[in-house]
Amino acid sequence: MKTWIITLTILYFSWEYTDVRSESAFQSVLLPLICIVLGLYIFLKLLAKLGFLHGGGSCGGGSSDGGGFYGGDGGGCD
Repeated sequence: MKTWIITLTILYFSWEYTDVRSESAFQSVLLPLICIVLGLYIFLKLLAKLGFLHGGGSCGGGSSDGGGFYGGDGGGCD
């Protein structure tokens, strides 16, 4: 929960102080980049929470029967 609060707080303040017409590189370049990165981070976290993204460590997906090019062991979940 702390991660969400910190992320949303940083996103809010970086959005609030962004000024793309400013001569300051901090306000015109860095803060918009922070907004974009945090916006994508939050979007992907929400997709993962809703179950639309599957991590590489999930079990039962795909088929690797132990033969062929990949040489898998056909294993399951450990």
